Amino acid sequence: MLNPFLDKSFPPNWALMTAEHIEPAITTSIETAKEALATIKSQDLAQVTYESSFQALEDATDDLYRAWGRLNHLDSVRNSDDQRAALNKMLPIVTEFSSGIPLDGELWAVLKACKESPQSQELSAVKQRHIEDTCAGFINAGADLPTEQKERYAKLQAELSQKTQKFSENVLDSTNDWELILTDDSRLSGLPDSAIQAARESALSKGHGTEEEPHYRFTLQHTSLIPVMQYADDDSLRQECWTANKSVGWKAQFDNSDLVREIITLRQEKATLLGFESFADWATNRRMAKSGANALQFTTDLQSKVAPAFQQDYTELQQYKADKTGAELSPLQPWETGYWGEKRRQEQYDFDEEALRPYFPLDRVMQGMFDLASTLFNVEIKEADTPPCWHEEVNFYTLTDKTSGDHLGSFYADWHPRESKRGGAWMNC
Repeated sequence: MLNPFLDKSFPPNWALMTAEHIEPAITTSIETAKEALATIKSQDLAQVTYESSFQALEDATDDLYRAWGRLNHLDSVRNSDDQRAALNKMLPIVTEFSSGIPLDGELWAVLKACKESPQSQELSAVKQRHIEDTCAGFINAGADLPTEQKERYAKLQAELSQKTQKFSENVLDSTNDWELILTDDSRLSGLPDSAIQAARESALSKGHGTEEEPHYRFTLQHTSLIPVMQYADDDSLRQECWTANKSVGWKAQFDNSDLVREIITLRQEKATLLGFESFADWATNRRMAKSGANALQFTTDLQSKVAPAFQQDYTELQQYKADKTGAELSPLQPWETGYWGEKRRQEQYDFDEEALRPYFPLDRVMQGMFDLASTLFNVEIKEADTPPCWHEEVNFYTLTDKTSGDHLGSFYADWHPRESKRGGAWMNC
């Protein structure tokens, strides 16, 4: 059977992509890529074409980056011990191979020969853009470095890949490591019924409490944390949850403190090696900002424009709390701002997010978004039967051209948080 990580059929069978397939898939695809790269480098530089160089390079690594991309996606949405172990075993191998591509002088010579040939000026704009972008990427990855510096760059990349992976694992693990089980329902005062019911069900799922004598479980998943910070009358409950959330990645065996310093140091050395003043300059030189200084200036300008309005709103919120509590005007604690902001919103603006919840269920909101996209871009988005996937809650959609009926693409939607899934707003392609 074809390795599921390498299977090109669509949609892929995510359910079959298990840990035992990872090492064979990566090993095989790297060997295939090495053979293809050897062929690219063996050609006569005077006869190099776009197809035999840039396109061939894309094709050479296609299997590897498909398999590795799928694995990293699963690492984000279906983390497990055996999968993590397999990923970490292959990570240094993939990093060494990938970082070695732009450091390969023979391969770089082939690409430059194509770029500098008269024929490249006759290519389509898309292909010329591909050439420019690939060459810029090679230079940014050390292609023009002297041999001894290339060796150091490769070691830096290997260290950075392992340390940043460990950083992400610590964030996920420390998020899952914390929970708060409440038995005193008086501490739930102010919480909406939906949040209380979710906490009750979460506790039951972990073996806490019973239907007759419920317990309530709170975690650092946003769907559990945000209602507490926004609605809970119990100041100590909000403080406890806020403190736990701010300790993610900084406690006990999940402490990222040393990793942060090491990553910053390695990134700075990498940037210096490549001729940049800072890692920020390296990271932005191919983006719209162009430099770290420009990016910083943008945020500084933005901050100066919003600061007066922010300060006014903050002062008003301080006064609102003082008026309601009878206490003196004082700075708000970070676990108080969401709560008093919500109180003020409800009283002064008659706006209650929780009251709107029944009118905005997920399926209706997404259908509205899809209808808007369909109107703007002349496409049709339909939910389809979800193929074998990484979790039962995942939805699958197809995208077609309204006029021609052509299938333009498909996408998955994984709406809900869970312990095996990385938090935050993000997407994978």
